[in-house]
Amino acid sequence: PDTGLLVKLSLAVVHSNWLSLHLFFVLSGYLITGILIRSRETPNYYKNFYMRRVLRILPPYYLLIAFVFLVYPLFNQVLRESSTIHEWPWLLAHVQNLRVAWTGPYEWQGIGHFWSLGVEEQFYLFWPMLIAAVPLRRLPLVCAAIFFGSAGLRLGLTLADVRFSTIYVFTLTNLDGLAAGSWVAAVTALAPQSPRRQMLGVSAAGIFGVLGLGAIFVRYYGVNVYAPWVLVSAIPLMALVSAALIYRIHHRRMGAWGEAFFSIPLLVWLGRYSYGMYLIHAIVMPQLYTYVMGLPDPWWAAHPYARILYFGLLDLLITVPAAWLMFRYVEAPAMRYARRFAPEVKRTVVDAAPA
Repeated sequence: PDTGLLVKLSLAVVHSNWLSLHLFFVLSGYLITGILIRSRETPNYYKNFYMRRVLRILPPYYLLIAFVFLVYPLFNQVLRESSTIHEWPWLLAHVQNLRVAWTGPYEWQGIGHFWSLGVEEQFYLFWPMLIAAVPLRRLPLVCAAIFFGSAGLRLGLTLADVRFSTIYVFTLTNLDGLAAGSWVAAVTALAPQSPRRQMLGVSAAGIFGVLGLGAIFVRYYGVNVYAPWVLVSAIPLMALVSAALIYRIHHRRMGAWGEAFFSIPLLVWLGRYSYGMYLIHAIVMPQLYTYVMGLPDPWWAAHPYARILYFGLLDLLITVPAAWLMFRYVEAPAMRYARRFAPEVKRTVVDAAPA
């Protein structure tokens, strides 16, 4: 607290980074719902969707699970002697987030981030059935109901003093972002040209979200998830901001600067390998942390933030090349095979994004 303004601002940004996960939920809801809407009248609707999801998600995921539970314990004593070594059935069954919700975080945190993939996989399981059953004209209303229901459940569980980790990872308390993205996909399918009132309403919701998150950022020196009521308020606000942004991108209303930003080659390149980076980055963290914290003290003690930056840099230097290898030798071959299950549907420019 007595450090300079730059460090305080940096820490405030770091405290807010957890929200990026909820942007991902919104983006996922938008992409997946768009795919399902366009293909729901095609033959083999369920088979094509589930096979493409299986081939996109599971090969690298199961490879990492095998590494964590069969290879990593050979040189990581902490993992080998922790209760986490017996947790693999939950991860194989894609209910890892429910395990954390019921009993608390894993003893070894290298796989703690997989809870969000559990939410996604459960969403993939039931959402195609809902898209097939609900008329398109009613889908935005259903998405809105899920959005408010999930946010309301998070509020109710918070008032009931339910454990933080349960609220944070439970599937039903993480549906508002997915529903917000799905709402964007539904309304853009119903009104491809974006009525002016709709654009104004979406933009107003996005501005409201930005102002709300800005107020939280100033009040708590970052959107600190452990601050009172931030978990309740920040997630739906982030969903509004993300949905408004995606809506404007869909309708090409970002302006020249916005389009230039989202076309930056480095961002496009990172996007291609982002799934592998998500899978790998936290797995190597415990081992790196042990190494970095064991470095000689005198210089590091005088520059405590340098130690953290060094830790982050090492993680990046390992994660990015490993993700590149994962994409080239595991993800890309699986995706080539998945094209066999791509239905013949009309595609637009926004559908070209990897999903």
